[in-house]
Amino acid sequence: MTDKFNDVRNQVKTVITNFIQNRKAYLVVKKQNDMNIEEVTIKNIGRKYVTLKNDNKYAADDNGIFTNVDNFSGYNYDKRLFPCYEMADLYLKKANMIKELRNMISFYNYNSLSLEELESILSILKNKQNIKEARCQ
Repeated sequence: MTDKFNDVRNQVKTVITNFIQNRKAYLVVKKQNDMNIEEVTIKNIGRKYVTLKNDNKYAADDNGIFTNVDNFSGYNYDKRLFPCYEMADLYLKKANMIKELRNMISFYNYNSLSLEELESILSILKNKQNIKEARCQ
């Protein structure tokens, strides 16, 4: 899996206990090249699955991102479920930033950069930073 959702998989994790039955949750939906956030309602929460009012089931993947388990080959695969708007918004912002960064990097003229600028960019990319996970309020 190489889409931009997987690039931020470790940055926005959640657990099933963050969801609350009959409360709102938020889907990050990818349609072609556009992504947006949709509000949904939780119908049921089981040991493994979160079921929405439309009976779509979501389960956490190995990276803690809740994806649709009913239709992996169709458009539902491009939906990610979050218990609060803040987490969905963070996920969407990160995905958009990664997309922009990839576009810039693949077409950038690195020969125009100074040695110091190249060292600075490499330093940022090599160093892993601890990023705080989003928390629902």
